[in-house]
Amino acid sequence: IATFFEENREPVKLDQISQHMKNAIVSVEDRDFYNHGAVSAIGIGRAFLNNIINSNSGRRQGASTLTQQYVNNLIVDSAVARGEDATATLNGNKTYAAKIREMKLAISMEQNKSKDEILEGYLNIVNMGGSNFGVEAAAQYYWGIPAKDLNVAQSALLAGLVQSPNTYRPDEHPDNAVERRNVVLSTMLRDGKISQQEYDEAVASEVNLDIHPVKKGC
Repeated sequence: IATFFEENREPVKLDQISQHMKNAIVSVEDRDFYNHGAVSAIGIGRAFLNNIINSNSGRRQGASTLTQQYVNNLIVDSAVARGEDATATLNGNKTYAAKIREMKLAISMEQNKSKDEILEGYLNIVNMGGSNFGVEAAAQYYWGIPAKDLNVAQSALLAGLVQSPNTYRPDEHPDNAVERRNVVLSTMLRDGKISQQEYDEAVASEVNLDIHPVKKGC
């Protein structure tokens, strides 16, 4: 009769998600995801140096692995469920104690879940603009297609959203979305996940949204 929700989610298994989507999110968010542990010392060092070099520009680089990001999303969900202020869990607002707790939980998670299970969980929980949470809900909303049918350009656009879901929403900020999509495509090319031809075609492609809004019911 009606669907009740504040966060539109449609959980799917990893094999129901386009390989392009999986490649895009790993390339742009955690290129060594399958090779390092829950916390990446190299990533922390890289981010530390980058933030010193760019201290005057305001451009900051995070050091969280995909596992840490997944844990953080679970913490946010838990805070929302308890009626607490979820913004206190966001990276810019975290205390050192909260960051250490996140790292400890990430290490514990990798002791109990495989990398594929963590990637699946992450792709089903992360915000991708507005009330769309998870790759299936986002693919259905922006193009009316299942996550398994996402092409290279569409996958890159969705992967770009996770850094700042509302800043890069293609239906509200198309120029920002395309710019961020192309950054993701460049990381996929760098990692050998797409060919030069695939990159050129995707960069030149239009977003071509086909919005399918979900009714919230009564």
